[in-house]
Amino acid sequence: MKETTNRNATASFMLVKNPYRLTFFFNDNLNNYNESGSYIEKNHFASTKKRENAVAQVTVDVNLGTSTRHMLTIFKDSQGFFLPTKSTTSANQSHVHLAFQQSLSNQMYRFGTMRLD
Repeated sequence: MKETTNRNATASFMLVKNPYRLTFFFNDNLNNYNESGSYIEKNHFASTKKRENAVAQVTVDVNLGTSTRHMLTIFKDSQGFFLPTKSTTSANQSHVHLAFQQSLSNQMYRFGTMRLD
C-alpha cells in the first residue's frame, strides 16, 4: 500500500507498509546527512534548492519499534525532485518505482526502481 500526503511536490511523502516495517520516502535537506549518507540530526527543513535537495528513507521495524534514517539520493544524482504522488510500488511490495521531476516548473520526469529488502 502506498499513501501520500499533500499534493505539493516537495512537502509530501510516500509510505510503504508491510506486516514487518513501515518505510517512508520524502524530500529532505542534504545538510542533515554526513558524506556517507547517514543522518546527523541537523534538523534543516526540506529544500527546493538543487544543491541542498536530498531524498530520505526512514524504515521503522514494527515489532521492535526501532528506526533507521539515511539519504537515498541527491538532486545531482537523480536530476530531479522526488514526487511521491507519481511514485508507486510493485504488486508484491518488493520494489518501489520512484518518480523525479527535473524542475518544479516543467513536466519532464525521470523514473527509477529500488528493491525493498
